[in-house]
Amino acid sequence: MDSISKIRITIPHRNNKVSAEISSMPRSIKDEKAQLAHAKKLIAEQSYAEALSTIKRLVSNHYWPAQLLLGDMYYHGFGGVTKNQQTAVDLYKQAAAAGSMAACSRLATIYFTDSKLDINYQQTWHWCKEGAKLGLAETGSDEETIRDFASLHNK
Repeated sequence: MDSISKIRITIPHRNNKVSAEISSMPRSIKDEKAQLAHAKKLIAEQSYAEALSTIKRLVSNHYWPAQLLLGDMYYHGFGGVTKNQQTAVDLYKQAAAAGSMAACSRLATIYFTDSKLDINYQQTWHWCKEGAKLGLAETGSDEETIRDFASLHNK
């Protein structure tokens, strides 16, 4: 089963019948991580509306990887959304508050390089420190970005 289906059930209760609709998702996409992976697959297939619906639902459940992805979508203007850097920043801040070091890195980069949002070295340093507090839990270029910004601040 590759799509979400709805099941309508009717249960007799005393003198009345109680009806309810139950949404059923395939077992393969029940957890948030799998749902996000499914949404990414939909983006690759250019099924933007369905992908966006899933991602926004995950964002409303405060799932930071979805906040990060939706932030990227708004920052770069892809996946069926119009480019909106302020919305991206707001989503990155939500993801950072939830523990995403990658979101801290993106915020530091934006405040260091993006003149549309006012280059702000204090905000850059703040997000570098916030990322470092997370223990550099994520690896790769984000870790390098934090070190680069930290070295610039100490000059």
